[in-house]
Amino acid sequence: MPRAGKSVDPIGINQFRKLWNGGERRRALELAQSADLSEDEWAALHSEFPGLLELINT
Repeated sequence: MPRAGKSVDPIGINQFRKLWNGGERRRALELAQSADLSEDEWAALHSEFPGLLELINT
C-alpha cells in the first residue's frame, strides 16, 4: 500500500541514476531495494529505467 506524503530522497534518486547510467545496475537496484520505496515510487523508476524489471527478474 503506497504511503501518502512520502517522497523519494532526491539524493537517493540521483545516486540511483549515477549508478545506473554508469553501468552499475546491480548496485543501483540494491540501493532502490534498501530505500523501502512505495509502489508509486517503484512505478516511477520502472518508467524511467525500462531495463529495471529485467534486472529484478534475473
